[in-house]
Amino acid sequence: MKTAADQGLSSFFGHIVQL
Repeated sequence: MKTAADQGLSSFFGHIVQL
């Protein structure tokens, strides 16, 4: 299940990984 918090974390970690 994709929740708003889940997508927020995915985007958050996604930016960190790109760093």
